[in-house]
Amino acid sequence: MILPPFLVRMRQFAPLALVFIGAVVAVCAYLQALNYPFIADDEIYIVRNHKLAEQPLNELWRLFLEP
Repeated sequence: MILPPFLVRMRQFAPLALVFIGAVVAVCAYLQALNYPFIADDEIYIVRNHKLAEQPLNELWRLFLEP
């Protein structure tokens, strides 16, 4: 079956277009979250967290595994 030229181009660029649309949606979701004040409120909990302050930088991954 011979496809019209515009369909051939569309099939070539469809995966790239989907990746671009997905990246734009992800960036827009993160930008929306940065506008709200609940992110700025976390600074107090991070600065005053003794367990986090005592942990060496190369072992911060343990916080996700320990209860």
